Amino acid sequence: MLGVNRYVAIASLAAWASVASVACPADEPSILSERTYVVTDIVTREGRTDRIEQDAKRLADVVRSCVSYYSWEAGGGLGEIAAVSSGKEATLVIRQMRDVHEDVADLLAALRQAARDTAAGKPKLCYGRFSEPTAAEKELLKALDRKVTVDFDKTRLSEVARSLGKQTGLKFSLDEKSLADVAMNGGVKMTISLKNISLRSALKLMLDELDLTWLIQDDVVVITTPECASETLFVKVYPLSDLIGPKDPAEAVKQRFDELEDVISIIVEPASWSVIGGQGVIEPVDFGNLRAFVVAQTVHIQEETAAFLKGIRNLRDVAANDERSRTIVDCGLSAADIAAKETILKALDAKVSMTLEKIAIRDVAIQIADLAEVNVLVDHGALERVALTGEEPVSLVGQDISLRSVLDLALWKYDLTWIIQDEVLIITSVEEADQSTGARMYLVGDLVTCRDESGALWDDYWALENVIEVFQPEIWRGFGGPDIMMGLSTGKAKILIVAQGQMSNCRMVAWLDLLRALGHNSDGDRKPPLRKRPPPGERRKPLPPSLLPHDRMGGMRGGRVRGGMP
Repeated sequence: MLGVNRYVAIASLAAWASVASVACPADEPSILSERTYVVTDIVTREGRTDRIEQDAKRLADVVRSCVSYYSWEAGGGLGEIAAVSSGKEATLVIRQMRDVHEDVADLLAALRQAARDTAAGKPKLCYGRFSEPTAAEKELLKALDRKVTVDFDKTRLSEVARSLGKQTGLKFSLDEKSLADVAMNGGVKMTISLKNISLRSALKLMLDELDLTWLIQDDVVVITTPECASETLFVKVYPLSDLIGPKDPAEAVKQRFDELEDVISIIVEPASWSVIGGQGVIEPVDFGNLRAFVVAQTVHIQEETAAFLKGIRNLRDVAANDERSRTIVDCGLSAADIAAKETILKALDAKVSMTLEKIAIRDVAIQIADLAEVNVLVDHGALERVALTGEEPVSLVGQDISLRSVLDLALWKYDLTWIIQDEVLIITSVEEADQSTGARMYLVGDLVTCRDESGALWDDYWALENVIEVFQPEIWRGFGGPDIMMGLSTGKAKILIVAQGQMSNCRMVAWLDLLRALGHNSDGDRKPPLRKRPPPGERRKPLPPSLLPHDRMGGMRGGRVRGGMP
């Protein structure tokens, strides 16, 4: 066992990451060394030390869970950690490899900075790598958002990486070992043409075709497999003190932590979290004035998590000024994504006169791209899965019609549709469009606020979700479909969070508008309706099929809506 009394030298409490280490041969990366980290300032609560032992043990659990889990004894490795408290001091004594020690120091530094900023009333969205980037990291992040033009025709992956390096000034590398694991190498070829698109989106679109992805390691863009990327986790700290009341009782704090953790793990890439077999971890911490999540995830899912929490706060601020606002927030969309979406939708409204006579779908996409001056791609993988090639002929004659209508009519015959994703318009199958899920947040205060028997207000998301499920039950998770919805209240914001495909997003807007028009959640006197609260901790169950009015739904419930986005 770890000798907590051996080689312990207590460093200054004022140190950024207080460390004392055991001498070992050259402190090589693969050799374990013992270091002591003073954490009294992290776990002390406003000068009180009555919970210092309990909180030090909790901090040790968080470190073990989030920092290289499989390197610790609990995960099958050799690393050891022990929380030691004596009187008013707390330390973590850790025996680990050099790289893990560095990651532990980074996490403790992030917790300290988050606590200081929270105490000052100016917490940032998150802390950790790239939260306060170095000069080199700033240049890298800036380059990822820089616009590029790519035009590759059966070009080797190694040549693509070399070309992108020359165009952007970044360092690119192929993870040859991981590529070999999936019988691939730098010789695999790709064909793609994109204009004026961010490097971030270009990389995703190019590599998706090969079922590859990218990550950042040591200021290098590494092209690798999704399996390898899912095992390369970064740790960040997300302050939540503004979303969890500072004076809330312990039970309310725990319930709030659970609500937020459930929403994130269910809405943001659910398969990636450890609760259902993934690698990602969320650990709540409640130390001193800091209430936060410590999250270990891939760089891409960290970005989605940050965007998700930012969206919640944006709607909270909107509702603080207008409780009846109907603002919608698309989670996970960057500024470049939003701008590209608006540009593409506006371009598709342009009127044209067109005659197509047995023109291949692939060539229709090229014509649309030229006329609208936007990027258009054909998802050949999705077409192959529905036994299409992109060479299927299209014939139509249109006078003074929008490009949107041309696109819809051209695709309708083959049960195809289109979506906007990663700054481009993508022609794909209806099935694939339904699977391309993204999270949206809707302010629904006017649809969920009600009264209990005592007259106290509460938020009845259950009733709203049950009514929405009636419209098209087969798309929802409770009935075997992919779509999910959850309610979350913060401040005056009553938020319905929905993860579903872009086509379903369009239907959701229509459903909410219809419910408002029909006076859902109104007793007719403009007062919130009277409803009985569910028992504490009880979870909503979807309506059983026997209670769904299938025969009366008619066209409202029928089939998929084709023809892309509104």
